[in-house]
Amino acid sequence: MICSICKKGETSVVDSRPTEDGTAIRRRRLCVCGARFTTFERVQFREHCAGKNMDEWIDEGLDTMYKWAKSNDCQGVEGVGREGFWNWIKKRNWSETSRFFEIRFDGEKI
Repeated sequence: MICSICKKGETSVVDSRPTEDGTAIRRRRLCVCGARFTTFERVQFREHCAGKNMDEWIDEGLDTMYKWAKSNDCQGVEGVGREGFWNWIKKRNWSETSRFFEIRFDGEKI
């Protein structure tokens, strides 16, 4: 996290707890310059992103999401999608950090 005083990214978390309403994580941070400040981390969910002619809208959609995340002091964006979407998103400097696995109990493949 970048310090609001010296603008360096060398901070550590001193205390972390959920807010009273449970919608965010409140973190007290300490910078190497000695400044202390509080950050709030919230999760923004976008339930579904799909459509035809993805080439025509994907970059604008991602830019909008990036701008929103940066304006809310997010450090990054996480996404979950099927393998086909991964083929699109990896061309835009995303990294694969995990995989999801599923099983159906009726024996059918998902």
